[in-house]
Amino acid sequence: MRDSQRRASGVRVLLMLAVALAGLWAILYSGYWMFRDWFALNAAYIRFQQLSMSDADLRSVFIAEAEQNAFRINCFAEGVGVLLGAILAAIGLHGLCLLRSVPARGTEEQES
Repeated sequence: MRDSQRRASGVRVLLMLAVALAGLWAILYSGYWMFRDWFALNAAYIRFQQLSMSDADLRSVFIAEAEQNAFRINCFAEGVGVLLGAILAAIGLHGLCLLRSVPARGTEEQES
């Protein structure tokens, strides 16, 4: 195998690993923040339920509702980040599976 072909295949492997590892990093990072907001959403929702069932003033109920809605939107956005990271990781892993370890056509004839 010529040096330029070896270098090109090394670059392909590096790019695919970078894509797969970037996708895995996005999954872990977004997942961490999603679970943090998920637990905060549960606490905010319980607080909202308690205020709405009690004789609290309307202002505090609206504030509690806005707080739980903000956590709900954050969980959705971070869930999308997890899904996009999974797509990126799948593309990288698919590229790694498709890399050929045999030389390309025509290289056997050039070497002899």
